[in-house]
Amino acid sequence: MACAISSRDDYFIVSQGGLASEAFSIAKVDRPDILILDPADNEYAFDTISKIAQLPSNPKVVVLSAHKNIEYVMRALDEGAAGYLTYASTSGEFLECIQTVLDGDTFVSPCIAAKLIASLRTAALRKAAAKKLRLTLREEQIVALLRKGKTNREIAGELNLSEKTVKHYMTVLMQKLAARSRLEVVLALKDFDTATSVPASRMFN
Repeated sequence: MACAISSRDDYFIVSQGGLASEAFSIAKVDRPDILILDPADNEYAFDTISKIAQLPSNPKVVVLSAHKNIEYVMRALDEGAAGYLTYASTSGEFLECIQTVLDGDTFVSPCIAAKLIASLRTAALRKAAAKKLRLTLREEQIVALLRKGKTNREIAGELNLSEKTVKHYMTVLMQKLAARSRLEVVLALKDFDTATSVPASRMFN
């Protein structure tokens, strides 16, 4: 990718680092317009993206990664990345990404853009379903514990239920929200208003 930049007279490299851990220092000291980050450590990378995005100089972060997992891509963008490229991206896509980000827009590698759009659409539909959802008191209790990262076994222990019963409630919640995992249930119910829940008198057997 450095060759692609070198081929342009209007772009130049102000600094380079060998480790993702150096990225924040480079962004703070050298104040580049764009910083290309190739993260090695996932969690540290997200923290780095967030810190760089908050710098007063407002550098734009473009992630260059082997990861094509949509959840990973979405989190990188949520943390403040303005662009996302994969190792399979061409030099043309790289230069297009640079210009798009400089223009103030977001660029995502075409090989994952369609999946990302589909995921965002699904998330929007799931969120709309959550707004219409009416939970029983027991489901509300389970959701509250899910938000705390509790496992089915821990939820069962706290609510004095069998683990099998908790799994049943999880299945029901996933069906109601068209969710594929516990994480998607939590994300869909992130902004859920408990005022829409079913009264305790209509709870369950």
